[in-house]
Amino acid sequence: SSGVGIAVAYDRPGDRLSLVADARTDAVYLPSLDDLSGMSHAGTVAVTMRRGRLAVELSQAAGKTPFYSFSFAPTGPQAEEVLPNPLLGLDVIRRDSSYYRSQANVTQQLTTRTSISGSVAWRRSDYAEGQNDITHRSASLRLSRNFSRYLSIGAGYGHQEGRYSNPAQVFTTHDINIGADYDRPLSRSR
Repeated sequence: SSGVGIAVAYDRPGDRLSLVADARTDAVYLPSLDDLSGMSHAGTVAVTMRRGRLAVELSQAAGKTPFYSFSFAPTGPQAEEVLPNPLLGLDVIRRDSSYYRSQANVTQQLTTRTSISGSVAWRRSDYAEGQNDITHRSASLRLSRNFSRYLSIGAGYGHQEGRYSNPAQVFTTHDINIGADYDRPLSRSR
């Protein structure tokens, strides 16, 4: 896979606002899948606002990419492009897809060592011919406490929901996350 991208950012220390915009195009070539290839395109815009101990980040992304699925047996007439692959003994089904994503993150520093953060996100994936479109929503909340420069502990809860359009199905997950983070950078001499 190879690609080209461009990013523009505005972020100065002490400013309350930072902006980032980027765009990327990638070409994917998979010789093990009998010359299966595709182009993907994506772009993101994000803004972060800071006021005192509060930080709010909003982002929006969109993209277009091929999606590949594999089938052991012929699946009948398809609206998608079916590429037989004798090497793997599978039919490879290619569907073009477009996605749209919105996300908001909020972090409030409660004390010098304790913070609470929340996140909500929405993502929609639309496939060619309207088959198996997916809408994903999530929300999470996390409380963190730093014990040293490199060590922190935290606890959080998250809720995710995925809705598939064909056949109509809803999948829901609840996540409980409790743990420690050790984040010490390696020195250049190691």
